[in-house]
Amino acid sequence: MNMESMNTVKFVLKSIYRWYKMSVLFFFLTVLFFIGGCASSVKLKNENLSAQFSYSGDYLAPQVSAFQFADDSLRILFSIPDKGLLFKNSGDKYMALLNLEYAFYSSYSSSQIVDSGSVNFQVESAAETAPFSGIVNVKFIAESRLILKLVFRDVHRNTEAQRHLPLKGVKIISQQRVLFSDSIGMPVFENYVSGGGKLKLDPGSLSFDSFWVRCYFKEYPLAVLPFRVVDDPVFEMRSDSVFKLYRSDLGEISLRRNGIYFFQKDTAGLEGLL
Repeated sequence: MNMESMNTVKFVLKSIYRWYKMSVLFFFLTVLFFIGGCASSVKLKNENLSAQFSYSGDYLAPQVSAFQFADDSLRILFSIPDKGLLFKNSGDKYMALLNLEYAFYSSYSSSQIVDSGSVNFQVESAAETAPFSGIVNVKFIAESRLILKLVFRDVHRNTEAQRHLPLKGVKIISQQRVLFSDSIGMPVFENYVSGGGKLKLDPGSLSFDSFWVRCYFKEYPLAVLPFRVVDDPVFEMRSDSVFKLYRSDLGEISLRRNGIYFFQKDTAGLEGLL
């Protein structure tokens, strides 16, 4: 075998060896990649990510609602839980200072203010902590669609919390036009109440003589996951029970059975309030 043939064989052997090392390295990195992917999935599965979808660091944690009790008037209702405000000792009592700024915008993306205002609250308490609820009545342009921006500021703690509420301005049964409150008159901010409790319903300026209530007592499956490849299940509008509420009944409503209650003006349509 001459020298040229020897060099050719050496070159081929070196190429095969390099290819072998690269294959081993590629296989090793692929295994590490899959192991790392599985490990990160387990970590995400066990980790509570709810804080990423909530108001992070929100000490005030206000619950808010807007009730259009007249065609040209809006009532802003809010509630701040216990330990939401920072109280300071002021002699024989404790005192907290809260500032509320409100502004109306034509849309979420708009920076032009249609109307705005500010209200200060001086909250007194015999204890170091206490919840606080307040009401602010403002003028509202009838039949208008606006975004209400609320900024709550705790003066003592120097923190703030923002909330946004879409206002439809149309005369339909909605959270804006109908106010639900509990037996002691506190607004119900959530879409659910504990079973057996009594509710009050204030229709404000809506000229309804009665409400139809559809009741759904069946069990519904959990919501499907995002990025799914199947269609959403269709909600069956056929109710398990139906009853009628007159204005004289709105002062005390008792929902004794767990379920979904759909308040409507007319059962022939889909408009209503859950």
